[in-house]
Amino acid sequence: MAIKTKLIIQVSKDLLDRVDDYRFMHRKSSRAETVRELLDYALTLPPYFKDWDWEKAEAEADEAIKKSELVGPFDNIKNTLKSLKETRV
Repeated sequence: MAIKTKLIIQVSKDLLDRVDDYRFMHRKSSRAETVRELLDYALTLPPYFKDWDWEKAEAEADEAIKKSELVGPFDNIKNTLKSLKETRV
């Protein structure tokens, strides 16, 4: 049997609303269960995801789309593999 320790924290109304949204979306029975799951997830997230600059990546993708630097979509694996061999990044 695991030893349970109580943790009391203060959070903004906005953050509490987000926790509640997650709770109801994922059908958790309590806020405590929800916060435990979110904390566990945050603490086990690989470092390269924690430091990933999503806004920068989105901006780069948008720029590539504007410049027509994308290849695909492909209708079959043969064309996909051919493009991978021919495309230089």
